[in-house]
Amino acid sequence: MINQEEIEVLQTIYNHDLTISNTSPRWYGVMVATGEPHQYENENDNHVEQQYIHVLFHVPSGYPSIPVEIRVVTPVLITNSKTSKSLNIIDNDINIKEELEIILNLKAQEIANNEEFAMYEIVELARNWLWDNQRFSNTSLNINHGWWVGELLNKIFNWQTNSYSPSKIMELQFRTELQVIEGIQGSCNVKVDIAKVRFFLMKNLWNVEKTIKAIIKSINDINENNDNANFNIINLTIDNIDEKSCNICFDTFPSYEMITFVICNHCVCNECLIHYLSLKISENQVFTIGCPGDVNCPYFVDPITIGQLLSPKLVYKYYSCLRESFNQLQQHIEITKKSTLISQSTKKFSWCINPKCNHSLSQQNVDIIETTPSLLHCNGCTSTWCSSCEIMGGHWPSSCKDYEAYLLTNHSVKPLKIIKTEVLNITTKPCPNCRILIDKNGGCMHMTCRFCQYEFCWNCLVEWKLRTHSALFECDKSINENVETSFGVFDEDDFQLLPGSFQRKFKQGVIVHSQSIKKEQMDLDVLVKQYNNGSNTKNVRKLRIYITKLLIQINYIIKFASMGFFCKSNHDKNEIKKGIEILQRLEFGLRSLENVKEQIIEFEKDSFGKSKGNIFNTIDDEKRFKQLEDDIEQYKERLENNIKKLVKLLNYLDNLTI
Repeated sequence: MINQEEIEVLQTIYNHDLTISNTSPRWYGVMVATGEPHQYENENDNHVEQQYIHVLFHVPSGYPSIPVEIRVVTPVLITNSKTSKSLNIIDNDINIKEELEIILNLKAQEIANNEEFAMYEIVELARNWLWDNQRFSNTSLNINHGWWVGELLNKIFNWQTNSYSPSKIMELQFRTELQVIEGIQGSCNVKVDIAKVRFFLMKNLWNVEKTIKAIIKSINDINENNDNANFNIINLTIDNIDEKSCNICFDTFPSYEMITFVICNHCVCNECLIHYLSLKISENQVFTIGCPGDVNCPYFVDPITIGQLLSPKLVYKYYSCLRESFNQLQQHIEITKKSTLISQSTKKFSWCINPKCNHSLSQQNVDIIETTPSLLHCNGCTSTWCSSCEIMGGHWPSSCKDYEAYLLTNHSVKPLKIIKTEVLNITTKPCPNCRILIDKNGGCMHMTCRFCQYEFCWNCLVEWKLRTHSALFECDKSINENVETSFGVFDEDDFQLLPGSFQRKFKQGVIVHSQSIKKEQMDLDVLVKQYNNGSNTKNVRKLRIYITKLLIQINYIIKFASMGFFCKSNHDKNEIKKGIEILQRLEFGLRSLENVKEQIIEFEKDSFGKSKGNIFNTIDDEKRFKQLEDDIEQYKERLENNIKKLVKLLNYLDNLTI
């Protein structure tokens, strides 16, 4: 039999994390979490997020000499510490839930042999197991291959677009529920059942203040006194009858095959209740799972009863539906402006566009910022897309209309110079002098442009006579460094172009910077793989990854800005020239960053072979590395200012088009 003192101690320790079923036989549950609570800003790649398990207890007669029965519920998928696979109820070989249940039940048996109270020790064992599992999983956290232009744009335009894993969504949901529970306790000293809280949150679109008022009104309407409202923290007595009649099928069953709701005293057989719960969850009606004993009964089936009766697959779907409701209803403008959950912000939530991904995203509403957050990015699957037309990869800062118009004319407008290849690949580079693209299919590094006869090195793109090259026509710069100088499309001569020639110039900008994105992405993939496999120069390699991602982002912006100007090239010539001038400055900043990247590569070569984690053998090494970091941030700041001007101009031209 449960010891009341033990329950009071557990309630003191775990507070709202401890709940008790509103059905008999009674089950007790403690929600166990690891990790630090999240803030509402984006987390970095190595952030250790919270994981959740719900530990359920059934205390038999003869306890503590008879061990408690234990079930484990996983509200969100967690990672197995041995296989690093997600818990998949259907096809995963190792079921984490069952693994932990075995561990906890064996511990319960061991404690029962000593006739000691077990619940606290079992909960802490589950927490330690989850911590160990999480530490193991996060020791191998790696930098991912994904790049996202929003990392730069979030700062420039205060877009505040964030990506949330299922664990983060659940944490936001739990916080909301806790606010309601504490609000009710503060108003009328009543502890409300969590199932009832969720029902009223759903009905009131997850608005905390409205939910609290609605629950208080409900309590007054059905005359719930404090004893009944606190049913889940005291032992209510149930009639000890050997046989009872099911309120659904009306058959008579032994009491141990029945579930009795302790307040309304409705009795339902296990089979009927399992069928009823399964049907409700299968139809996504998780908020209307009321007591099935009477259609007018105001009470609900609690999560503990659901967790201990149903299969893991259905229990997981139950929690998934809760997250989906929270996520979808938070999109309503009325809630997001008034809800205290997100501190009066105007964020709205949406699901990742990838149907195989279960992450959520939030973005700030348009009415309080100058620039619409047109790019959304998921940290879970690294997908990026336009928030309006949902084109994968996005097309910001060009509008959806301009993007569509560009695609319609993509094959009908020729570039400014003669380009014979329809598909540009990594073997194509521009002549540094005349900027006409050249395709290299073999031979040495010494190139002579057939259009302007300019002689240059294919590897370093420097004029051949300005660099020391061997008699064998080899570059003295290692060809394995995969470093190329950026190609500037826009220059001062563009101001003399006729308006009709602007389209071809911007078309060339799209092509060239598309190629640059492809090249940098290939470099990024190699760098990330090397970093994750271990490196003696991890600090330097991480800086190379950072600047490579930055180069991709700047090329991305120039590419789609060129696309936007391509569709506006018939506008005021002076405004178009302003756009070309800004693009010139962006390309200059791009070249400056590429020069810094080359310096980082040289520094890494000098640092190669030094002891891991201590590449700065001298003070000069440390100063040199710090200077490289400062140079990146300096160029980045200048680029940010020009990006703001670029977007402002494009928005102005968009308004002229309307």
